[in-house]
Amino acid sequence: MIPQGRKPSSCAARDGLAEARPFPKPIFDAGKQVCASRHPQVIVEVHGNFWGTSVTSHRQEFLESVLRLEPRVAAFDCDGTLWSGDAGERFFDWEINQGIVQAEVADAMRARYVEYKAGKVSEDAICGEMVTMHKGMTETVMMKAASDFMENAFPGHIFPEMQELVGRLRESGCDVWAVSSSNEW
Repeated sequence: MIPQGRKPSSCAARDGLAEARPFPKPIFDAGKQVCASRHPQVIVEVHGNFWGTSVTSHRQEFLESVLRLEPRVAAFDCDGTLWSGDAGERFFDWEINQGIVQAEVADAMRARYVEYKAGKVSEDAICGEMVTMHKGMTETVMMKAASDFMENAFPGHIFPEMQELVGRLRESGCDVWAVSSSNEW
């Protein structure tokens, strides 16, 4: 929602899809796209995924309304904002199928994941275990696996409009961050 007494700063804000608001509310709000502008008193929040129901001109207006802010830093939530689905869960399954983790670790983690889905293991615990199952792997190995996954096993899940926005922000020199709560426990 746009704060009472404030006028929308863009078409997206006018339609209730984005809002401009003053700092100091935290930039990293879970489940929201947040873009900090060069104007330190304003950030833009986009709530949820509205691409599927929007017309092309509306999408373009939104992209331009964010780019006009000339942000130096932009942080985006991942699942449901940059792409559809749960990338963490898909990566977990993919990396086990690819043999990236040892077979005994994979078997134990699959059993543990079944317990999680049955409600016997907390989300905090399973997320922690999904990260620690990579113990001993180098960052280089993990980065290659993540790149392979995104290129070969995840195409079509990234929202094209968000891919364009992130690309254009990066081209303009904006420092772009993808933020996920998946491994915060």
